[in-house]
Amino acid sequence: MHLKNPKLPLRFGISLKFPFSLKLGLALSLLSVGVSYVTAWLCVVDAAQVQPGETRLVIGATSAVGSAATQIAKWKGVKVFNVIRPQSDWEFVKENGADEIINIQDTELSSAIAL
Repeated sequence: MHLKNPKLPLRFGISLKFPFSLKLGLALSLLSVGVSYVTAWLCVVDAAQVQPGETRLVIGATSAVGSAATQIAKWKGVKVFNVIRPQSDWEFVKENGADEIINIQDTELSSAIAL
């Protein structure tokens, strides 16, 4: 299946153009990567309006949006706490930029952060 209209509209006035020859599955894959970062940007920069030196908690840190949110927050100079469930996610979130990692299988979230 190929795209009949290579211009796919997104929310917030963003549109992406794809060549006519691009298969639909690949176009949607490319689009989904972009949507994760756009969503994270809207959350971290537009909604939360993070500032350098702040500390923020990212729940769902191994998801596409959580991973992007961590990267964007770090780029903005924010200290980032990531919440993980299985211990096997620790290395991924550390390499992704997490300053602190909270494994909620081992620790109560409320006791791991200062409220």
